[in-house]
Amino acid sequence: MQIGSNFQTSSIPGSFFLGGDAPTTGVSYNSGTANFNKPANGTSSVNGKSYDSGPNGLKTENISGGYSFSVASSPVGKGTVGPNSIAYAISVTKLVFMSTGADPEIFVGQK
Repeated sequence: MQIGSNFQTSSIPGSFFLGGDAPTTGVSYNSGTANFNKPANGTSSVNGKSYDSGPNGLKTENISGGYSFSVASSPVGKGTVGPNSIAYAISVTKLVFMSTGADPEIFVGQK
């Protein structure tokens, strides 16, 4: 359930803890942190680290890319985090997003 209504890019900035898992077997579990930077000149960015544990051992990955959320979307708060993703703002402190690339994963982010 969404809490609030100000789900736009400018209301998201801050540091988030992330946790994730893929909806298929034999894939890695992820945790990490990401900083959603305040949009400057209409450009937003997210940077951080993801720590993965899976069948092939442990690895660290960098998180980087842009993000956006819109109050004009349907549903309100729909957006993206990085390339090839779909995201939803549950509140200004909680996000849910899924990568839609070759290895789909679901993430929850909490401030």
